[in-house]
Amino acid sequence: MPCCGWHSREYYLDLETDEERRARIFPIIVSEYNPEWPHWYAEEKERLIRMIGSENIARITHIGSTSVPGLAAKPAVDILLEIAENTDIESLIAALPESEYICLREQTIPTPDRVVFLKGYTDTGFAERVFHIHVRDYGDWDELFFRDYLAAHPEAAAKYAALKKKLLNDYQNDRDGYTEAKDEFIKKHTIRAKNEAKVRVMREPDYKCLPEFLYQAIFIPEGVEPPQRSIINEPEIFIYIKDFGTKQGDLGVVAEQNGQMIGAAWTRIIPAYGHIDDKTPELAISVLPEFRGNGVGMKLMKKLFTLLRENGYKQTSLSVQKDNPAVRFYKRLGYQISGERVDHAGHEDFLMVKCLRE
Repeated sequence: MPCCGWHSREYYLDLETDEERRARIFPIIVSEYNPEWPHWYAEEKERLIRMIGSENIARITHIGSTSVPGLAAKPAVDILLEIAENTDIESLIAALPESEYICLREQTIPTPDRVVFLKGYTDTGFAERVFHIHVRDYGDWDELFFRDYLAAHPEAAAKYAALKKKLLNDYQNDRDGYTEAKDEFIKKHTIRAKNEAKVRVMREPDYKCLPEFLYQAIFIPEGVEPPQRSIINEPEIFIYIKDFGTKQGDLGVVAEQNGQMIGAAWTRIIPAYGHIDDKTPELAISVLPEFRGNGVGMKLMKKLFTLLRENGYKQTSLSVQKDNPAVRFYKRLGYQISGERVDHAGHEDFLMVKCLRE
């Protein structure tokens, strides 16, 4: 069984006891984005699966700055390896060749979140390709939130890159100090990521929430008393959710924040207000009032458009009252007015259609 720690090789014993030499041959480096990094990750991922066995792996993910397109980063690919529930950590360690992987852990009896493998560290410095493989149990790790936030917010990614380059002046040979100096930025934006709405495909257990979102989708002009919730039971309205999941075009996405469903968008091919033909799903969308104005609706729509394309649909339609401010929102998303109609309550509506071809 391989020995675990920097003492895995005689020269690593020297590196462990000679901090100055380690700092000299393994300095902090911040490189401009290399489009080869995702390919390095993909190749290493396949190699890990072959050595460890897919049955022992819950998920493998590219994390760290090299996983964010366009972001300057240390030229070391970080990989999050989340292991299956019954995986034996000692067998996993033994599966990785000691000649290539340095195993670090903080205690004699390892726990998954304390095991890291380094690859590409030699007795003379970095190899061409360097990897950090973080072995943990399956879970919602902060690194995933931070990565996704930077990918979705280029302005935050640019600030992070600038911070790293600035820190090189003081910490080029102080890896611990460099990491600590970034900590405040990382924590702040990880919290923002966790507080941001996450959009996913609607699942069957979500259907029970559709009555609430159908009611919230009703346009209520300023100064008008909200209708009774029983209004959604009217056949012309209830058709939008009745037996959802059983009809052609029944697709949906939901937005969640801190475990709460805060918005939903869904389509159906039904003879309702926005019906065009039997190949065009009609869309409905709503966001809970307290969460409006924060871009949640835009995220829902974009995710739903992708889902519709993946299911082969060429266009989608909707019906919206002429005086509803949402008309401008739909136009920004590419919807075009194709006609006008009057609904059962006498409201004048626009019939709008969006082409889904990219």
